Amino acid sequence: MKQTTLLIILSICLNIANAQKISKSFEMRHITPDTNANGQTDYKGGDEWMDTEERISFLEDYATYGKLFYKVPGLDKKPITDKEANALLKTIKPQPQSETRKRLHLTSCKWIGYHEGLTTQKEKSMGSWQLHKGVKIANGELFFEKRTSATIPFNESLGRYYKWRYHLEWDVTIGTKVLETRFVLQSGETPVIEVGVTADGKCFFTSNGKKVVVNHVFKINESYHFKLEVDHESKKYNLLIDELLIADFVALNNEESPDKFSIHGTKGIVIDNIWGLGFANDIKMEEDFQGITRHHRGNRANFPYLIKTFIDEQFQLPVTPENWTAIDCNDTQWNDGSLPLSYGSERYEGQSLYIRHKVKIEEFEKATLNVEAIFPEGEIWVNGRMVFLCKNDNPLSIDISRYLKRNEENIVAFRVYPYKLDLGDFMTHSITDQNIGWFLGRAHIDLHHSLSVSDVFVYTKSVGDTAKIHWEAILDNNSSGHMRERFLEGTVRVSLTPWYPVESGEVVTAEIIPFLIPWKQQKTITGEISLSSPKLWSYKTPNLYKVKVELSE
Repeated sequence: MKQTTLLIILSICLNIANAQKISKSFEMRHITPDTNANGQTDYKGGDEWMDTEERISFLEDYATYGKLFYKVPGLDKKPITDKEANALLKTIKPQPQSETRKRLHLTSCKWIGYHEGLTTQKEKSMGSWQLHKGVKIANGELFFEKRTSATIPFNESLGRYYKWRYHLEWDVTIGTKVLETRFVLQSGETPVIEVGVTADGKCFFTSNGKKVVVNHVFKINESYHFKLEVDHESKKYNLLIDELLIADFVALNNEESPDKFSIHGTKGIVIDNIWGLGFANDIKMEEDFQGITRHHRGNRANFPYLIKTFIDEQFQLPVTPENWTAIDCNDTQWNDGSLPLSYGSERYEGQSLYIRHKVKIEEFEKATLNVEAIFPEGEIWVNGRMVFLCKNDNPLSIDISRYLKRNEENIVAFRVYPYKLDLGDFMTHSITDQNIGWFLGRAHIDLHHSLSVSDVFVYTKSVGDTAKIHWEAILDNNSSGHMRERFLEGTVRVSLTPWYPVESGEVVTAEIIPFLIPWKQQKTITGEISLSSPKLWSYKTPNLYKVKVELSE
């Protein structure tokens, strides 16, 4: 028997300024004289020290102490609610914006994901459902026009993903009258799992061949989300309805793995969003990870399972990106979204992310599109013309002046290419889905004068009774002057004003430097200003100043 001692480490964070407790937490560790427990150990493999039951026992000890520590007997209270978090975020002061240029944030957008062949793939899967008499597909849903059954076999080539552990979920809307409806995972004609709605509107599930009715009442004309979590290794499953646990790890009807999903519905029942995600543990290293390094490939414990969608049906054809770069593209069926926007996982493997922004542009002398990142690569289009082909995820600043239409609505469109992690870059003990995500970061358009400040850098060189502050300003002269006006002369004024915690317009220090900048060129102007008796930043007194750079011709 293993000899262990539990060690609990308490941690409390205080705000020393007002003796306010900010947070508290604890750690729980096993202490043992057994030298085989050498720091971190594998869950499986040669360095494994705790078995599954011992790990569960440790988690139970952790939960028991956690109930007392946090004074939450049911461990069902959120540390902070979404409402509280959102309220706190609103108290954060936004960064100061330019008082001269106009910034148009490309926040709200329309978007879709798509790859070639996706429409044909969805047509085939939807056609299988429409072969059943008494059901029809309309408005992106499966309607039962009479009492009937619809059975869909799973893809045999993905069989390994619904034989070990998986979850299957779907939405169902009860019709104008509650009648018995059954959802069955079956092997051949043998039910493995059967759940549904009784004739009097209650929920039921089966276990070991016995029907269990639960006092969970369904209402007519309301939608419910069913989810099965199945573990064939333990021969048990969970049933959740709208994330409420109905059946808690109950026994399957038999030990067979299912090969089809059947819906036995009545008139008025509506089905949507069927999705099955499976996990396979029968990994064949040489076949499944041909591109992975020999060091990783030799250690099966580094990759405990594979992951794959084995059924995915929304009962509608995908929206295609036809004419997606044009202002007159019909994007009413596109998804609504906001930047930053990410996409990914094996469910959407190979799909590019298409994003559209419509923006009204007023008069301007120069317009610059600034993009935080496009990962991994992508395209940028303005009014049907490609303005940039992005080959990395670095920040972008692009002059799009000649592509925009003044005092009209314009379209700025992005295509983000899909990303698939190279097997050689795999991290051990991580998910084996290579489609780890692709995204478009925040973006905005700056409308400004032909002479503008493109960037500013400020840092403190020294601090004492007087602070020495170094600044650099990059000026951009994009004016369309004649050859006799090849240089533009003016001054740069740099000033500091208090900004946080109390904002003030009082200038505490300033400097003015003349400049001479050639036409169609950039120039970096540098200087140094002094600030007497500076109010320094600390966690007790987080003082901040605002730096303002002004140009005059």
